[in-house]
Amino acid sequence: MDASILITIVPPILTATFAYLIAKKRNIISGKISQAKIEADIQTQALTIVKGVMNDMRDEFKREIDGLRKEKDELKIKVDETTAQLNALRSQLDASDEIISTLKSEINTLRSTVKIYEEEITRLRNGA
Repeated sequence: MDASILITIVPPILTATFAYLIAKKRNIISGKISQAKIEADIQTQALTIVKGVMNDMRDEFKREIDGLRKEKDELKIKVDETTAQLNALRSQLDASDEIISTLKSEINTLRSTVKIYEEEITRLRNGA
């Protein structure tokens, strides 16, 4: 072959080959970009689902915490009421203890009085 023929044939062949390789590379890159977009969309959807679940869980936890706070407040009121009742019962117990002490003292006084009367009756019977 003649060199001039080669010089005229080779550049268009090389140009066509480079154009083909560039087109193929662009096609591969476009495919990768499309795949990356699809994966990004999937990840975005998954993130949206996760956010929704987390928001639902957060709302549920808030409701549970509010319920626990309300229950704590109710229990605190019950504790205060029970403490007041307990203090009232302690006061009643103290009053009952005082009454019992007073009654014991009166019983001892009555016993002493009865003993004195019994001694007086015995002395009167023996002396009469």
